Amino acid sequence: MRSSIFVYVALMVLGGVVYVCYALSKPSGHNDTVTLIFSGAELGYLEPCGCSEGQLGGIARRDRFLQQFRANGNVIVPIANGNLIQDVSPQSELKADIGFFALADMEYIAYNVGERDIQFGVEHLSALSEQNGLPLISANLYQGSSPVFTSYLLHTVQMPTDIVKIGIVGLISPNFTVYAENADVRIREPNTVLKALIPELTENADVIVCLFNGTKVEASKIQDNFPMLDVVVVSNDKTEMLPSPVLPDRQLVNTSTKGKSICSVKIYLDINGNPIVEDSQQHLLGEQIPDSQRMTDLLALYQQMVADENLTGSVPRGEQDTGDPFVGSATCKTCHIEEWTSWKATKHSHAYHTLEVAGHETDPECLTCHTVGFGFSSGFLSVEETPNHLDVGCENCHGAGSAHIKDSNPTRTDYGTVTEATCLTCHTTENSPKFNFTHYFPEIVHTILSENAHETAH
Repeated sequence: MRSSIFVYVALMVLGGVVYVCYALSKPSGHNDTVTLIFSGAELGYLEPCGCSEGQLGGIARRDRFLQQFRANGNVIVPIANGNLIQDVSPQSELKADIGFFALADMEYIAYNVGERDIQFGVEHLSALSEQNGLPLISANLYQGSSPVFTSYLLHTVQMPTDIVKIGIVGLISPNFTVYAENADVRIREPNTVLKALIPELTENADVIVCLFNGTKVEASKIQDNFPMLDVVVVSNDKTEMLPSPVLPDRQLVNTSTKGKSICSVKIYLDINGNPIVEDSQQHLLGEQIPDSQRMTDLLALYQQMVADENLTGSVPRGEQDTGDPFVGSATCKTCHIEEWTSWKATKHSHAYHTLEVAGHETDPECLTCHTVGFGFSSGFLSVEETPNHLDVGCENCHGAGSAHIKDSNPTRTDYGTVTEATCLTCHTTENSPKFNFTHYFPEIVHTILSENAHETAH
């Protein structure tokens, strides 16, 4: 698998679209400047799914952002705070393989192991690190009396007039003990470990960065206990929906999650040659940033790997909580021809085709919302086996049709009532950031019911 990625990527070339990173310009009056770039907690989100406008994130946008900044003559040091994946599954393994390769290609210098990463096990993580030349750090993950990975990394940056030595230490919260126990490692108390490392770090580094996988409250306590840390980085679910906002706390940086943004912190030398750390910013990876061609090609390779591994056929299939099987939209058409005809005029009725156009028709994560009942024994299996289970059909919104068929009162009007919660199952903040139930519901409601439904929605 690895060799195929390296051979494929060796053939890729950079795209030609220019994106100017105004937000990362050098501080006025300082020629000796290096910018630290932080990301973390992608949780499996390598790219926006593309189902709607306004989606954030993706390695292709991030790569373009960094490419252009480098092209403008700036020096950057990208650092990852871990949790590239969400869980352990065949698809997550492919994502980790692609994700680590992408980080290495973007010239990341270190990766702090997170609790989600631990699920892969030490050997698997070490193999990913070695294959991609991306060092793993973690000061308080232990096996026996020794750290599992390198406690900290010392990175030297050559500036025009001097050098800056950046110490990068990685930590993980003891609250993630359950992940560690399952991987046969243990988490030592962060403050104890950091206290022992600080003398060595302060002696060898001009700037000290602490990557922490845990809560912001825990990170703040570390910050209070060790004021000599220049930057403390966390990766929690907090994305300010403003273009390049200045972070309120220069020292505590939150990258947010799911790859929606990256954060930057600038280091420059004062007139005496002392490093000054300032100007923390969050940069949203929005649609205004063109995708880099090499990452677009890498993501296409990922989809090909998903197809080759036949992941759709290996997804566990269970029964619904109600035990009622899906019957397919064609069955509903028998008695509800007007509603079916109305549905055929909506975008829902060709949701599967959008996957084919995007090349995602074999991706289990996409099929969940673009077919009927995927992941259940009576749901979508393939175009050939279950052609009536394509698209966002009747049962996506109203529930399994077999329950309606066997209902003792099939004419009752409260069957399969659609609420906002029903829609939010698929129209999440990642998939549909601009989704508004009141606005969109009238667009998909059945024509013969549209007048009443429009009034209900408002």
